[in-house]
Amino acid sequence: MNNSDLYSGKRFRQAIQHFLLGRTAQGIASLILILWLVRLLIPADYGTYMVLWGMVEMMVPLCSLGILEAVRRFLPELATRGAPGALQCFVRWMTLVRFAIMVAWAMLIAAFWSDIAVWMGFSTLHQDTTILAVGLIVTVIGYRYASEMLECLLEQRWSQLVHALMPLGRLAGLVVLVVADNLTLERLLWVDLIVSLICFLLAEFFLIRKLRNLPGTGDFRIGVRKIVSFSGYMAGFNLLNAISSAGALRILVARTLGIEVAGMFAFLQQLLKFIGRYLPANLLSNIIRPMLISRYVAGDVNVVKQGMALLWKSNLIVITALMAITGIAGDELSYWPAAVNFLI
Repeated sequence: MNNSDLYSGKRFRQAIQHFLLGRTAQGIASLILILWLVRLLIPADYGTYMVLWGMVEMMVPLCSLGILEAVRRFLPELATRGAPGALQCFVRWMTLVRFAIMVAWAMLIAAFWSDIAVWMGFSTLHQDTTILAVGLIVTVIGYRYASEMLECLLEQRWSQLVHALMPLGRLAGLVVLVVADNLTLERLLWVDLIVSLICFLLAEFFLIRKLRNLPGTGDFRIGVRKIVSFSGYMAGFNLLNAISSAGALRILVARTLGIEVAGMFAFLQQLLKFIGRYLPANLLSNIIRPMLISRYVAGDVNVVKQGMALLWKSNLIVITALMAITGIAGDELSYWPAAVNFLI
């Protein structure tokens, strides 16, 4: 493939198709998984499980420290006009640094896991079995990072395949545990760990294969100082994002109000997350972002402005409509069967 055609209109339309198909499958599987887990697990187990996933979500920005943002910023530019080998070198070093940070965080948390579990309010039974969740910091964040790079290259076909495989794999594992009448929190964490590891390896495989087809035909290179400077500025944002994340809030609720209350809180959080994820600008951000960057590099500033304005307005329209619906029918919506059954 010619690198100049990487962000063409034809590839953009193909990416949209794969993206919508993958996100639809991912959304349906994730919703079924969440609603089913609420019914299957006892409140203490469900609360512990959701707090553990909250910890993983909180570690996403802490493991980035500006690296993910730097990849989003520079990878499309290198893909279109980078010198031979520049793109591969950039991806290789950024991946190694990110992987080292993830492993360092995982080892640090594992070393103090007993104290961390007690602080979060886990029961004695859960304090030892839940250490499996530390592995999710590497596998889950690792596969998401590789998928982000695929999306920056408009490889939505393989990226969305990996994203959809995660909830589908977890759902299939849950079915097996239920059929075998062997569902426990520890075995559920094992399923998550195995499925996320498979997704991690698949995403890395697809990324390596794609990079081999992009040798580079330009003369553009990015200096280390520029990457470090950009990542350093974004690291502060990552730290603030981690502190204000839904995962951090979930952990604080578990610490102050108890594990079972944290489970109810997390369930409502997940419902809100679904709404936020499928807002137009949020849903299409990883497809539109590299296109906007490529247009900005080409000097089409007006196209970038129009695209940003359209995204902002589309989100505003959807949010306004949802707020109106909630204001009119809020009491009736609060009696949604799954929520009521869980709260009872």
